[in-house]
Amino acid sequence: MTFLEINDKSLYLSQEHYFEKLKSQLSKDINNDDFDCQLKRISLNKSQHLPILVQRFLEEIFDKQPNLFYQLMHRIDIPDADLKIQFTDLGNDFECLADLVLRRELIKILIREKYSE
Repeated sequence: MTFLEINDKSLYLSQEHYFEKLKSQLSKDINNDDFDCQLKRISLNKSQHLPILVQRFLEEIFDKQPNLFYQLMHRIDIPDADLKIQFTDLGNDFECLADLVLRRELIKILIREKYSE
């Protein structure tokens, strides 16, 4: 595995250390009080709820505040080409987009760990 590829994010979602770091990174990048409130309720033993929370938040923000949605995608570092695939080729696939966001946030965590050693 390279630090630019995460083939199985469940490996990280099942470890308390990475799970908490992922929640922290999401909170920092998304910067939304309602999201944070819901995020705090998700514990490691309910980690399967995290992708659903991210998906629902992305759908809501896309529908209500599209400009903020695109700012958020840039803050998280989702490449424009990947956004195009999610919205043009796949037809607004928020489940895949949530997966992409989680993978990108995990990559940030792993890179930070790698270079802080």
